[in-house]
Amino acid sequence: MKKTIKHLLLVVTLLVATAPELIGCDAPGGLAAGSITATSAVLSWSAVSGADHYNVAWQKVNSGFWNIVSNVKTTSVKIGGYPVGLSPNTTYHFMVQTVCSSGFSTYSAAVSFKTASK
Repeated sequence: MKKTIKHLLLVVTLLVATAPELIGCDAPGGLAAGSITATSAVLSWSAVSGADHYNVAWQKVNSGFWNIVSNVKTTSVKIGGYPVGLSPNTTYHFMVQTVCSSGFSTYSAAVSFKTASK
């Protein structure tokens, strides 16, 4: 048992010690949802210096599943609409990750928005 704990502590220590090398740029701030309808929304955020692109994760609250829109080259993206719309009168979360030449950021803190009623 003691041997297993020592190995686990070594692995955790190595992961913590090397984690900063994985983060190559800042996470975006200024997250907001606009142009909200019953079935779509435009998600936006502030630009990060040195960003190549962004990954946007969004989910219906308590769904347990995150949708990912990757390789977004601008500071906004429309979600929902055709072919798969968002649900009316429903709360969603979204967060954004920056990808740059030196790596990637953590995801930003999640921001909530609610779609309009039908």
